[in-house]
Amino acid sequence: MKPSEIMSQELVSVFDSTSTRDAFKAMKENKFRHLLVRDKSLHLVGVLSDRDLLRAPNIDGNPVSHYMTRAIQSVDLQEDLANALKIMLDKEISCIIVTDQSRPIGILTSYDAIQLLIQILEKENIETKPKLIDYLQKTANEVAVQLARIGVF
Repeated sequence: MKPSEIMSQELVSVFDSTSTRDAFKAMKENKFRHLLVRDKSLHLVGVLSDRDLLRAPNIDGNPVSHYMTRAIQSVDLQEDLANALKIMLDKEISCIIVTDQSRPIGILTSYDAIQLLIQILEKENIETKPKLIDYLQKTANEVAVQLARIGVF
């Protein structure tokens, strides 16, 4: 299986000068947890995750360049999915950019991997879906509490 089979093809980018407040708004409006960050020449310079925003005090007006992850991890669309997921685990990252000839065409996230796992488990009739959903809801609730703590909500 290839990363391109389960990745999100819809990419949302912000500029490195975009305020954390505007980046959070873009995440919320698009229901994404990751944004690509580009410089004024449109070069990809980083990735901003919802967790990166948790480091920002009060989702301030500082540019996302202060909080984004600069060490961009990517894999080719023909890479083996297992290898892409191993990179994510080894690097302790929640997403990896999928490229075609070095051009970003999608993003593979831990959420995509969990969705695939659920599909596999359902096909094998293993009834762990409620536990996985409970875990995902708990994680989402913890993030919401943290965002509320810093004044986002």
